[in-house]
Parts: sequence; C-alpha cells; structure tokens
Amino acid sequence: MKKQEVRDALFHYLQPHLPGWKPVKKDEAFVRPIPGGLQKIFISLVDYNPEFRFSLTFATRIDRAEDVVNRFNQAPASAHKTTVTSMTQLSYFFPGEPEPKQYSVKTDDDIRKAVDKVGAVLRDKALPFLDAHRDLAALDRAMNGGDARFDTSDPTNRAVRALTVAKLAGNPRFEQLAASYQAAIRHFPEMSRQQLDQVIEYLRTLQT
Repeated sequence: MKKQEVRDALFHYLQPHLPGWKPVKKDEAFVRPIPGGLQKIFISLVDYNPEFRFSLTFATRIDRAEDVVNRFNQAPASAHKTTVTSMTQLSYFFPGEPEPKQYSVKTDDDIRKAVDKVGAVLRDKALPFLDAHRDLAALDRAMNGGDARFDTSDPTNRAVRALTVAKLAGNPRFEQLAASYQAAIRHFPEMSRQQLDQVIEYLRTLQT
C-alpha cells in the first residue's frame, strides 16, 4: 500500500467510531466544534514501507486562550487559527505501556483490525475524556494538576498555555504557578524565557 491509501483507509475505518466528528483530510484530523473552540483527533502516520505505523493525538482549542497566546506568537497570523491549547497522546490511555503507542499495519485488513482495537479505546476512554475536557475550568484542573502526561506540548508552549488557562479560569494559584513554570524553563534559551515572561506580565493585567 502507498501512504495515501493507508491514510484514506484510516479515515474510512475510523469514521464509524467518531459520530459527530467531521473528517478534515487537509488537517489529517477529525474535528468537532465545542462551545468557544474545537477539538481535533489528529492521525499521525509514518511510512516504513512496506510497514506503516499510526497513532492518534487528541487536541482541544479554547479560542479565548489562543487569542491571548497568539499575541506573542511569532508565526504568521494565518497559522494562529490552527493552534491548540492542549495535546494528549494516545499513550495517555495506556498507562504503564511503552510510549509512543503505535499500531503497525501493512494491509487493508491490518488497518481494519487495528482500528477495531482503537475504536474500543475511543468509545470507552478517549471520547469520554474529550467530553470532560472542553472548557477552561476542566483544562485548568488537568493542565495545572500535576499530571505531566495530560499535555505533551513542548515545555514552553505548555507553560504559556497552562498559565493562560489558569488565569482565564480564575485559578487563585496563578502567581504560584507562574513562579513554578518560570523555574521549570530557567535553563531554556532566552527567547523561550522572554516569551513566558511577556505572557505572564500580560495575564497580570487581565480582569477575569
């Protein structure tokens, strides 16, 4: 199989497991709207021809949070609409197993069988998880609750977004969290530290 054929098959077999989700192939994801944002299930696919490996990543975008963060995003403005607030890997639902959680496939039948296994995880774990993490309060509890596996963004982006979510959610521990995240990236490049500092200063001016 060619990579595009594998990708098409994944979309085909995953769709029945994702009622209410729209396939958006240009984003390599299934998408659904939520109040004030959207959620995406990204399909990652690696070609080791003749073997292919796929996994899923679960993302939530809260527009209010991204409007703040993207004030300090140096990427082109056209890219701002695609940023996400949190990203959780499929391996999150397989605690104790090796990471990353991937499925190896070579044939259409392999893909169908692998998606059947993934479908059970979607039904029993991942979709209820996404239903429970669709607003600022829920994301604040998860992102600032000490579970490092919840969000797998790079450390700077994770810090920036976790603090933004905390502020917008009215978390009374904002200053404590800010100091903690600053300490966590104190050895990072100056650009990363400056970005976090700028976001913190801006968040301090917000009335929530």
